[in-house]
Amino acid sequence: VVVFHGGQQTWLAKLSPAFRAGPVMVPFFFVLSGFIMTIAYDKGDGIDKGKYWAARFARIAPVYFLALALTLLTFYVKGKKIDFIPLTFHVFFLQAWVPRQALSLNVPAWSLSMEMFFYLTFPFSLALLKRNSVFKSSTFVLAFWIFSMTILSAMYYSSYYQKNTNENLFHAIIFYFPVSHLSSFLLGVAGGLIYNNYLSRLQVAPAISARLVLAAFSASFLSLHYGSQIKSLLVIPRLSFAYGFASPLFLLIILSLSIDRSFFSRILANKILVFLGELGYSIYILQYPIRNLYARYIISLLNITGSHHFYLYLLLLIVLSAIIYTNIENPVRYSLRKAANGLFVKLQSRTSEQI
Repeated sequence: VVVFHGGQQTWLAKLSPAFRAGPVMVPFFFVLSGFIMTIAYDKGDGIDKGKYWAARFARIAPVYFLALALTLLTFYVKGKKIDFIPLTFHVFFLQAWVPRQALSLNVPAWSLSMEMFFYLTFPFSLALLKRNSVFKSSTFVLAFWIFSMTILSAMYYSSYYQKNTNENLFHAIIFYFPVSHLSSFLLGVAGGLIYNNYLSRLQVAPAISARLVLAAFSASFLSLHYGSQIKSLLVIPRLSFAYGFASPLFLLIILSLSIDRSFFSRILANKILVFLGELGYSIYILQYPIRNLYARYIISLLNITGSHHFYLYLLLLIVLSAIIYTNIENPVRYSLRKAANGLFVKLQSRTSEQI
């Protein structure tokens, strides 16, 4: 995603179209989010909605609002006007619900507007899917994904979209509207149910699980690398993977890794890679304001090429994300969750006294 937004001219971006597929990878995180939420909260006693929502807010809010503040700072130093309306949408995580506001202010934050919607609906989605067997629920989710892809593709191929390109209502609905990506999140939820009920009990030989992981990764990578050829072969040259077409492949990657006991899992369990994974959210949400501040204050000081500027910016982004994660994100998240839990205990105590 960072390469797509700021490193299109680097050797990494030129190496393969897969490394420029930033928009395609956003649905991957929606699938992963649904999977992780289900693994964590699919318990027999149900979900305490208040505690769940408080925990989710505490997870994303600290760095989200820090990134928003840094974005406002970049507007100020550039002398750009800050409109109150888009700012209000961002404060309440509503920007993706309003056409042409999704990419206002901190551009990558549109996906957090979606995540907040997914978090709000997750307890109800999980309860609804658990009313039926895993097979029936998974079939329903797959059918909903097919239905969503059909509707979004029809909009994408419509004459209205073709005539107006990016400056139209359909573009905002297809790529940035929360309901349009709900099927990807629900695929992750269905995958979590499959894992909890079946795959978690499987004992797969490392050699077999390694082949499954390699096959899933290869299928996804080749789909992105040869995307244009696949579109031509299917006679659909304008097919876009960015609104969830690759989500089933992403789910296969996640499921194959969930049962893997091979060297792939040992590599991914490396402490450095785990720490970098924990920084992923900060890197994602901070990339836009940090890039703008870098362009404003650092580029003119260094006589290096554009691609070298990107690598230096990326290093700076990772270092700052590590500092923020350690000193702001984690401590504030812990404090918010502790305060929320204390509030819920007091409310429960008062309710018990009244009864």
